[in-house]
Amino acid sequence: MPNYRTTTITTITTTCALLLLAATTACTENPPGSTITPPPTTPTATPTSSPTPQPPAMPPAAKAKSKAGLQAFARHWLELESYAHATGNSSPYLALSRPTCEWCLGIAGVYRNVYAAGGRYEGDLSLELRDFGLLHVNAAEGTGAAGFRVYLPRALKIAKAGAQPQGQKSALVDYSINVTYVQGAWRVDTASTTVLKEGI
Repeated sequence: MPNYRTTTITTITTTCALLLLAATTACTENPPGSTITPPPTTPTATPTSSPTPQPPAMPPAAKAKSKAGLQAFARHWLELESYAHATGNSSPYLALSRPTCEWCLGIAGVYRNVYAAGGRYEGDLSLELRDFGLLHVNAAEGTGAAGFRVYLPRALKIAKAGAQPQGQKSALVDYSINVTYVQGAWRVDTASTTVLKEGI
């Protein structure tokens, strides 16, 4: 004799399961004519690279064939050295240095090689001009010379990709440059530096 109660319970359970499945399908698939709006999707964030810093432009005052012009030029030349230190791009710096400037070529090569190897410098990389000493211009010949004191802040050097950072001491340095006025602008013929004190 069949058990009607058991059959009825089984039928009800099966019916409920089918209704639940249908409801779930209806909610997830949004059938035609449905007024359910799918949840908004969050766009995938794309990594953005920071723009490459641009080299400082030469101020018009730095082009004057005078003591004031040479002083402005020396400031700008130091700005471009700081830029090469921070980016590895030494081209703008070398554009103001003639091939006779071995010191210019040497320091530019140091910065360029570190960045080319995947390394970098960290910290305050701006050279700070403290004082001018010698400043001489022969306007007729288009030559000049300048001596100035510069403060180099403490920095870190990572020589290449994966290398451990190396601390570089702060220093007070005397710069000396000889320049020639060529095609409406000063160019550095020779340069030299003397470290006066480190770790200041």
